[in-house]
Amino acid sequence: MLCNEVDVESTVAALRAGLPGGAEPSRVHLVRGQFFVEVLHPNATKAHALRALLGEDLSSVVAFGDADNDVEMLRGVGPAAPPQLARPARSRSEEPRV
Repeated sequence: MLCNEVDVESTVAALRAGLPGGAEPSRVHLVRGQFFVEVLHPNATKAHALRALLGEDLSSVVAFGDADNDVEMLRGVGPAAPPQLARPARSRSEEPRV
């Protein structure tokens, strides 16, 4: 969903209130961007795709990512490298590790 930058958090709150199950993480994955909110199946992440392709152990995988939709992938691999100018992660409470 595209939205005004100041409306992102209110859009997320409205989605959480209006979606079945209150948008609990087991049912829906919300990714916030500067001007958008993505509503995804909880397994529709780059980390899930890597595990499907390479198996559960991603400790030897190196990943690069610079946006909110890269957070799960960066947390799920071995070395991770968010670029210096990457936007701070907003979809989870902690930053990706490097």
